[in-house]
Amino acid sequence: PQTRIIFSRVSRMRKIKARIFILAGAIGLLVIHHFKDFNDPKKVQLIRNEKEVSNYKKLPSRNNSHVYSWPKCQQNITANSTAGFSSLPKNIQDFLYYRHCRHFPMLLDLPDKCGGADKSREVFLLLVIKSSPVNYERREVLRKTWAEERWHKG
Repeated sequence: PQTRIIFSRVSRMRKIKARIFILAGAIGLLVIHHFKDFNDPKKVQLIRNEKEVSNYKKLPSRNNSHVYSWPKCQQNITANSTAGFSSLPKNIQDFLYYRHCRHFPMLLDLPDKCGGADKSREVFLLLVIKSSPVNYERREVLRKTWAEERWHKG
C-alpha cells in the first residue's frame, strides 16, 4: 500500500512536469513566431516613393498656432532630507531637487523644423534627448553623428 502511494505521487509529479514542459514549449514557439513576423521583409513594407504616399488619405490638418505653457517647476526642498544628500555632487543634488519636473524651458525653439503645425502629422520619428545644459557638447556630438537630421530610405 505504501509503495502504491509513492508511485501515485511520482506519477502525479511526472504529469505536472510534462504539462509545464509542454506549456513552456508552446509559449516559446509563440514568442518565436511573433518575432519572426517582425523580421519578415515581405510583411514589413516601407513606403518607397512619394506616389505611394499621395495615394494615402491624409487627415485634415488644423491650422493651430497654440503655444503651450506650463507652470514653472519649483525646487522640491524635501529632497534634501534624503540620507547623505549633502555629500552628493551638486549635479546629483540638482537632479533630486527637480526630478519631479516634466516640462522645462525651451533652449532652442524651431517651430517649423518638422513642417510646423500643418505638416507635423507627416513626421515619422522625432527623437528628443533630455539632458542638462552643461552637457551641450555631448548633445552636439550626437547631433553631428548618428542623430544627424536625414531621410532614411525615403
